[in-house]
Amino acid sequence: MKLSTIRFNRYYVFLTLSLFLISASMILSGCGGGSSSSGASINTYVAGTYCFGNAIDSSGNIWVANAGNGTPGTAVGDSNVTELSPSGTVIGTYAAGTFPVGMAIDKSGNVWIENYGDGKAGLAPGDSNVTELSPSGALIGTYVAGTYPAGGIAIDKSGNVWVTNWGSVSGTAGTPGTAVGDSNVTEFSPTGAVIGTFVAGSSPGGIAIDSAGNIWVANKGDGTAGTGLTNSNITELSSTGQFIATYVAGSHPEGIAVDPSGNIWVVNKGNGIVGTAPGDSNVTELSPSGTVIGTYVAGTYPEIVAIDSAGNVWVSNGYGRPVGNIPSVSNVTELNPSGAVINTFATGYQPYSIAIDSAGNVWVTNYGNGASGTGAANSNVQEYVGAAKGPQYFPYSGPQWPGAE
Repeated sequence: MKLSTIRFNRYYVFLTLSLFLISASMILSGCGGGSSSSGASINTYVAGTYCFGNAIDSSGNIWVANAGNGTPGTAVGDSNVTELSPSGTVIGTYAAGTFPVGMAIDKSGNVWIENYGDGKAGLAPGDSNVTELSPSGALIGTYVAGTYPAGGIAIDKSGNVWVTNWGSVSGTAGTPGTAVGDSNVTEFSPTGAVIGTFVAGSSPGGIAIDSAGNIWVANKGDGTAGTGLTNSNITELSSTGQFIATYVAGSHPEGIAVDPSGNIWVVNKGNGIVGTAPGDSNVTELSPSGTVIGTYVAGTYPEIVAIDSAGNVWVSNGYGRPVGNIPSVSNVTELNPSGAVINTFATGYQPYSIAIDSAGNVWVTNYGNGASGTGAANSNVQEYVGAAKGPQYFPYSGPQWPGAE
């Protein structure tokens, strides 16, 4: 789901979507099991409304950011965070802020949440900010980042938290800069103090950190693949936030992740045409020096990318599309390290975030139609049992969610 939709409806998000029957290869039943044509067993769980980001803690519990209706609270339709056990049972629901979207978990088990908010950078529940919760869901602190933190959040090996801020411009390319309302990247200390604000590009979303500590940022920009400040591109920053280089990946890059070889994988939402041209929906692999290794077909409007310990690449595809496992519908695609398709998994409506636990179970949040439940079009969380070569790969120890818009 494009966060620009939220921007046009800052206090409430409602999508009118037609309800499609799920394909015969997948059966959803309340918190029960089903299967896909890939043979993976599927469980579906209720988390909240408009499920966005997710992350897995060291106990295997799954944390889900629910954008909800824009009212911070703990009711089903509210903006909140839900914690599920590895078996999908709700452990707790916690207030975070307005429109929580991205999250990451630090080595202490504290949960850091980006709240998209109302576009005013501040500390009030409705503002754009970052919330830190303890492992039990208690509020530790709320911190000012920038305007419209866009779901890109990652934690480095020093415990510093890096957050992408989309910026103040609605519906167009944001203005790169370091002012509060600009498109930029904010670095926090482990205690929530701002270390620095850095220029990356226009409308930054996805963020990932490599083994050298360098920061890779996917800038959605204006949709034109290039290296200009307002173009769609990838920016590499040093571990201290200094500009290193800008690279061309594709159009409207979203999620970004680093594989065990140090290569950078970027999903490009593109124009909705599945292909390998710069403007198409595709996946680009870059070398550690930013050279394009390959461009691969995954599906339509890819959102998030996660990589398992075998180097297989998992991509969520789906934006306002019916449910199934053909390229033009909502699904999750698994690619091998060479970019060839291994499997395509039918999901629910509008899959967004992907996290992989230590057992290789793949957890996917479905943004859905705003109704919290286990039907194909509902907002929910799905588990693909043992589908991945887990656990999820990160370049250094410590759980974190790579994040994206």
